Amino acid sequence: MELYKPSYILLKELYQRAENKLNTDSSSEKIFEETFTVKGWIRSSRKQKDILFIQMYDGSHVTPLQLVFDEKLQELKNKIEPFSHIGASLEAVGYIVKSPAKGQLIEMQIVDCKIIGQVVDPDTYLPGIKNVPLEYPRRVQHLRPKFRSYGSIYRIRSHLMKAIQQFFDLTDCLHLDVNT
Repeated sequence: MELYKPSYILLKELYQRAENKLNTDSSSEKIFEETFTVKGWIRSSRKQKDILFIQMYDGSHVTPLQLVFDEKLQELKNKIEPFSHIGASLEAVGYIVKSPAKGQLIEMQIVDCKIIGQVVDPDTYLPGIKNVPLEYPRRVQHLRPKFRSYGSIYRIRSHLMKAIQQFFDLTDCLHLDVNT
């Protein structure tokens, strides 16, 4: 019995489902017939002619998801684009399709999108600044997960902690925290 079912899907689960689906059937353009809701923050955004591309990241998967606002969504694109700075959080609804770009498995064709949290001053927002020394985010702990290097460190640490805990479980040992 599932007590809590989130209203959105994590990128990790989305990529796993897409890989499974593409391994079994790679003929159709749309990978799934249903729409998905994803939430996360913006890693990057760029505009190319009449199309807006946003790289969205939620921390659950190494690879961000590319959101595509095509020319049919001009009104929505005009509403989102002024606030699409690195670090802004958003909620997007759309269809998952195979990506025509090299190096990308999937992308999301947007149906609806809204900015949940804005970046007040994009020029001074730390994760948006290039070449920040690794020591500097130590002083701003709440922003650490938004840096790629710290995200990788946290994922490695999580897997190591899980392996240690499994070892203790298999050997019927107790893991005691000496700090308490």
